[in-house]
This record gives sequence, C-alpha cells and structure tokens, in this order.
Amino acid sequence: MRLDVQQLPGSLREVIDVIGIDATLRLVEHLGGTRLYIPEAITPEHPVVAMLGHHNGFALAERFGGEQLLLPRCIAAVRAVRDASIRAQRAGGASTKKLALSHGLTERQIYAILAGGEEEESPQQELL
Repeated sequence: MRLDVQQLPGSLREVIDVIGIDATLRLVEHLGGTRLYIPEAITPEHPVVAMLGHHNGFALAERFGGEQLLLPRCIAAVRAVRDASIRAQRAGGASTKKLALSHGLTERQIYAILAGGEEEESPQQELL
C-alpha cells in the first residue's frame, strides 16, 4: 500500500513536491507535531541536512528558506504505511519478533496488524 498523498494536509504536500515522499515521512516521523524553521542559507552541518541529506536540505532551503514549516503528525496515514510495510515484510519471510523489534512494537501488536486490526497502545506502553 502506498500513501495517498491527497489525504495529507496541503502544507505537507508542498514539502513532498520539493523533497519527495520518503524524506518527508522521515521529517514527520522525527519532527511531526512541531514547527521547523528553515534558514535561507542552510549549512552542511544543519540538522535537516544531517537527517535528509545535502540535496534535500538545500532543496528545502531554496523553496522554504526563512519560513517555519508546520509538520503535522499524520498519525493515521503514517500508521497505514507502516502496517502495509509490516505485512509485506512478513510475506517476505520476516519473523514477528524481528518485525516487533524493528518497528518498536510488541509481537502482540504485530499479530494484530497482520490480522487486519491493531492493538490499541495503552498509555503505559509509552512508559516502557
């Protein structure tokens, strides 16, 4: 399953147009729910360049330099992509243990995702 870009907020679709879906999802994964200031003159040492690479960092600065990007969390969309990835990895032979460890989930959650649903995360799970 690919992410339906049209379901995402317009501000995020603009970022996708500049740096692509994979780099944008990395931004959302690490900084979703926050504002990100993009300087007009970005340096190779800037955290965005470290996270996304030289080309993407400089592309963001060229398009959004001097602006603050509001990065929505897009929880449902990101989760749908993650779940599809888990199902594909399992179909490719990955064990539930490996999937749980690589995605930061429990094996029980992996089984629920594979069954078509997902275990609700309890507030206590965030404490672990």
